[in-house]
Amino acid sequence: MVRFSTAGISAQRNVLVTARDDSRGGHVGTSATGRRVNRLKLAVFGAALAAAAVLFVASRRGSLDADSIEDLLTDTGLLGPGIFLVAMISLQPLGVPAVAFVVASSLLWPAPAAIGLSLVGNVAGSFISFSFARWLGRDWVSTRIPERLRRHNERIGRGGIVEVIVLRLVTGPLPVADWFLGVLAVRIRPFFVGTTIGMIPWIVVFVLVGGSIGRLFG
Repeated sequence: MVRFSTAGISAQRNVLVTARDDSRGGHVGTSATGRRVNRLKLAVFGAALAAAAVLFVASRRGSLDADSIEDLLTDTGLLGPGIFLVAMISLQPLGVPAVAFVVASSLLWPAPAAIGLSLVGNVAGSFISFSFARWLGRDWVSTRIPERLRRHNERIGRGGIVEVIVLRLVTGPLPVADWFLGVLAVRIRPFFVGTTIGMIPWIVVFVLVGGSIGRLFG
């Protein structure tokens, strides 16, 4: 009888230790997720604050018509490209098409500069959408993924850079690709590298076509 009681107490002790360890692990996981969400909120707040600062600077320089905006972007040194990047990174996740910024850049700067600025702005804006889907809006985004992309969920989720490149070559700068990658188990490094490589052909084409149209009607 004593042995049985001792064994029972020992088993209960093991259960309590295991439960305590599981609780600690869950707490650590929850804390890590909370830190990611806080960082994302801080990044969104920073982008919004930067966008407000850009509008303030632009308004202080005079009216916000097309000519004054063009002068602000092209005749203020590094400030102009900085304003362009802040606007693209802040507004692209809110639904403003990336193509609009890419074509606009082709009309303002030489092709190499336009391609570089558009690529940086597109990748950064895509990362904000990717982060929103992963850490804040997973359930909301999941219901808006097209069925044809859902079929590739498991393969792309387990994949790496190549799968992200292929997806980007197919979808281009569409926000749905950012959401889709966000709800999958794609790591951040493959997202950045794959998005950068996969977006280059699209951006080059948009810049060259936009510049050609601008010269045709300019």
